[in-house]
Amino acid sequence: MESDFAKPLLAMLGGFSALVVYRIIERLVEAVASFVRGDPQKQLESQTREIKTKAAEDEAKNRFKLASDLMKVQDQIGTGMKTEEIKKKIGALIGKLTDTEEDVVS
Repeated sequence: MESDFAKPLLAMLGGFSALVVYRIIERLVEAVASFVRGDPQKQLESQTREIKTKAAEDEAKNRFKLASDLMKVQDQIGTGMKTEEIKKKIGALIGKLTDTEEDVVS
């Protein structure tokens, strides 16, 4: 067993076929690096899941905000708000949905 291991070791130490030894070491380094880095496909899938989760959270927040604003308008209608004011506030909510107006409902 010792002679099987000793010959390649002596070849490495002695510079015999340095290019082959370099390539073997380079591939070992690449293999270890890819193991540590992980699978690029899995990284991409993870990033995609994170983006989808964030988008779903943002959509839920926006829906909640819109529902809250609609409830405010509904409460204001019950207090005798004028038709023009109602139209203006509903128009502002529609504008928020299409990103054309800022928060006007108060």
